[in-house]
Amino acid sequence: MKRIVALLFIVYSLTACAQTTLKKQPVPSTKKWQTSLNLYVLAKDLSTYLEKNSSAILVDIRTPEELGFTGWAPRTNIHVPFLQVDQSRSSWSKKKKTYGKMKNRFVDQMKIELKKLNVKKDQEIFMMCRSGSRSAKATKTMAKLGYTNVYTVLNGFEGQKRKDGNIGLRDINGWKNSGGKWSYKLDQNIVWFDDKYDN
Repeated sequence: MKRIVALLFIVYSLTACAQTTLKKQPVPSTKKWQTSLNLYVLAKDLSTYLEKNSSAILVDIRTPEELGFTGWAPRTNIHVPFLQVDQSRSSWSKKKKTYGKMKNRFVDQMKIELKKLNVKKDQEIFMMCRSGSRSAKATKTMAKLGYTNVYTVLNGFEGQKRKDGNIGLRDINGWKNSGGKWSYKLDQNIVWFDDKYDN
């Protein structure tokens, strides 16, 4: 009987460890997804990991419009957009024929949010954007601030574009398409507002 109990304990322990271990990804071949910390994770692996690890910090760096139209992960701890669209006429790019983009005090606002949550420099932080390129840039920024355990979510919230069938549709991976919990109902205590950091 003692052997059976011991065996069950070992099986349970191994199962529990397997569920709380993060499956890291190799350095991506796409240059714009690469970071100086070389810490990468897929959304499908992250959603399961975060359910078991309450100390890990999930940061959504998409714009408020993206959250409003495509939803968000309620597990998000911090929402600070990495880039905002400058909608002034003077920002118009004649060459690209689109609005200009501007950084919106990302560093200053992230410092405020991280301090509020008492986030340590070596604590796990996961940066998530739409599909992975902005989160890589944000991860590099966080590394420059001295954070050493910052991951980029390779396929982001919406995932990569489909290349066959419904070309351009984002439905093959990403948080939303991999079984991660998501909602259109946002938490006003977490999401970013234009005047959130005004004194």
